[in-house]
Amino acid sequence: GGEQGCRERGEWMGEGIEATQKARRVGVGGLPPRGKPGPDRIRGLPDIPDATVRWLYANCSAGVAMSREDFGLTPVEGFAHGKPAIALRAGGFLDTVQEGITGTLVAEESAQSLCSVLKTFEATDFYAQEIRSFAGRFSRKRFGEEMRAAVNMIGDSSRPRCY
Repeated sequence: GGEQGCRERGEWMGEGIEATQKARRVGVGGLPPRGKPGPDRIRGLPDIPDATVRWLYANCSAGVAMSREDFGLTPVEGFAHGKPAIALRAGGFLDTVQEGITGTLVAEESAQSLCSVLKTFEATDFYAQEIRSFAGRFSRKRFGEEMRAAVNMIGDSSRPRCY
């Protein structure tokens, strides 16, 4: 965890991408420091505006999320643009990434596992409209509707209450 874990994750992600000739990476938020310069197809963009992040999602092949997230919401940003995710098979990604439908899960935190997925990954194997539709499950509108329904159900005095 922490800064050390982030640096290590960035290093093995970089190794996995470097080992996959067709892969390119844009690290939103920057990249960990390296002892040697990386290939031109790996770039870090620290402190970029939201409009640039939206442009990157709209123009990428897939979003890659390899951290451990409790809620797994990072891929959902890409889903809103119809982009599949490549995510670590852990935490909240198990709920938000549907294998073969909204993305692909990477078995473990290693350059070899990521490289294995990148070598076979094809964005054209996924349907953008189906991914956008799935992203609707996480929309503000749906959250508001479900919250109102829950409050109304609790407020309905004709229903038995469980304590």
